[in-house]
Amino acid sequence: MSEEEYVLYLKSKELISNNNVKEGMEILDKLAKKKNKNAIFDIGMLYYKGELVEKDLTKACYLLTYAGDLGYKEAYYQLGKLFYYELHNSNESERFLLKCNDGKSKFLLGLIYYNISKPKAVTYFMYAFRCHNPSSCYYLAKCYFDGEGVKKDLIKASYYLKHPLCEKVEDIFGLREKIKLIETFY
Repeated sequence: MSEEEYVLYLKSKELISNNNVKEGMEILDKLAKKKNKNAIFDIGMLYYKGELVEKDLTKACYLLTYAGDLGYKEAYYQLGKLFYYELHNSNESERFLLKCNDGKSKFLLGLIYYNISKPKAVTYFMYAFRCHNPSSCYYLAKCYFDGEGVKKDLIKASYYLKHPLCEKVEDIFGLREKIKLIETFY
């Protein structure tokens, strides 16, 4: 992105945040027509979330795919989320998430496989854990606690559950209480 485009891009964001939506969107549209991947991504996200424009997942998919194809990798992650959570299409979600190489994408891949193939889910959770994804710790703890996709191992379950990354993750399966109870006997 040229310096001039960058200044315009920042101006569009400032205008939108100051409720001058029309002028900000006009600038984003102009940048998008010049194949500015940041502007295309932002417009796609507005359609995805239904912010400032009517929610339109078809437009969001088109724009986010275009931004991703131009090199904006976050667009592929957002497409993975859109297909998984909004359109309930795990195959398409996986297709986009595999184009990413980060913890949050690998974690979402783990969630996709959690009900299909526990060993594959564990592999993705492990990758996400190595990328410092907090939720992956919790799901690894769950897998080791229940022996899902791995050999049951309460020591490893406790390790992942007590890992600093996992501290703020919501305990949706009640694992913390179960681990405490087990540890009182050892």
